[in-house]
Amino acid sequence: MWTFFTTSSTSVGSISLGRTPYGIRIKYELLHGRRGCMGRLDIDFRDLRPQYDIEIAATTRHDLKKAGCREETIAKMFPHRSVITALVPPESWFWTDRSWFVGWPKQVVDDIYGIAGGCFADMSVEDQTHLLGVEIVQLRGKRSDRHGLWLSGGDPVTVEQYALEALEKEGRRGIFCENHVPSALSLMTKKRYEALFNLWLGFDDDKRRPYTPSAVYTERAVVALRDVLRDPEAAYEKHRLYFEKLWDKTSLSDVFEYISIVSEDFIETQFRHRMDRNLLAVSGSPDLALRAEHLQFREVKAMDRMLGSQGLWVKNFARPLSLDYGVVLVRSCVARQVSRTL
Repeated sequence: MWTFFTTSSTSVGSISLGRTPYGIRIKYELLHGRRGCMGRLDIDFRDLRPQYDIEIAATTRHDLKKAGCREETIAKMFPHRSVITALVPPESWFWTDRSWFVGWPKQVVDDIYGIAGGCFADMSVEDQTHLLGVEIVQLRGKRSDRHGLWLSGGDPVTVEQYALEALEKEGRRGIFCENHVPSALSLMTKKRYEALFNLWLGFDDDKRRPYTPSAVYTERAVVALRDVLRDPEAAYEKHRLYFEKLWDKTSLSDVFEYISIVSEDFIETQFRHRMDRNLLAVSGSPDLALRAEHLQFREVKAMDRMLGSQGLWVKNFARPLSLDYGVVLVRSCVARQVSRTL
């Protein structure tokens, strides 16, 4: 069950926050005394609608200058005179992790997140889940002496495996899939598409330009997907060496298990959603896929926080497809067991 924001508003310094069912409306007004100009970007940086539902005109150099961006920031966003729109659109700044800006001057990165009202990946996991409107639950466990691992039955395991085993004890059946299993299935579909149609999935028929979403294109892509789902082993064997080189965390048995848990119907529904809206990237996929009375997805966190890509997965897939999505927060058992439903 989704928990949406109620209508209210607060004001923090020069940042005006108006809460809406779509997230937090931010109007950032910044006075740069050194230049004596008032700048403003009127963008809902934390808009929770899917990316494909947000239509904002391309940002120009003039727009960023009016918003009060530093000259260094504008130069980074427009690295060449021929570039006519920002390298990273301002509406994506809040959801873009700091790692994307590695090597950029600190004052430029501070400028970007200052105007965006922060960075999603900088928020606490509690604040992240509150913003996204998804439930967070806690699971207690005991840490292993080995860094980053947890004890399950006396054996050291990853935090994802620990959470999976705890959830399976409650009657769920699940798999640790994260990005690697959906990516493997996506790669199999791309190779099958190429073999069936002598075309590249994600490109127009000239193999030069990214594809333009259409019903015809989607139906043709679904033919390749169904061929893979009909016989994953045959699709794998046709390109065994290719897949073995690229699948560093996945095996064919993982693909079979993933299909059995999430179902062929879900895979096709999500695939159609991706193709129709040009969402081919599978980054940000949740750690666990689980099957109880219905399909569930859980992101697992210990000391870390959600990445921007994981927040975007909620925006682009979990919310529009009405998926049961939540975050499991694993904490050391120094406090009593939390008894909320996982």
